[in-house]
Amino acid sequence: MDEETSLQMDEEELKKLNEVIVEEVMEEVTVMEEVTECMRTPRPTLYEQNETPGGSIYWEPHVEGIPVEGTYYGTIDEALDMYTKYAEMAGFEVKKGGQRKTKSGAVQHKYIY
Repeated sequence: MDEETSLQMDEEELKKLNEVIVEEVMEEVTVMEEVTECMRTPRPTLYEQNETPGGSIYWEPHVEGIPVEGTYYGTIDEALDMYTKYAEMAGFEVKKGGQRKTKSGAVQHKYIY
């Protein structure tokens, strides 16, 4: 076998090897796309996927007027109205839970879910 024939065989082997590598990489990319796709929210325009510092994944809705923890309202009805509107925009429902009263019978906490 002369040197030119040997070089041609080496080039052919390199092309085949390159094709195998490309196929393997494409398979890995496809798997990663499938994993990423299954982690997406069903309505990508409404929610944004985020990650906590601990690595947990959560979805945050893209809506105006997101409630701020610790906000006080004049009445329970005002708070429930605001939260119901927010829930409707964000795509979930609000359910009334129980309530907690003081010894005198005044409502201290109302729970909504």
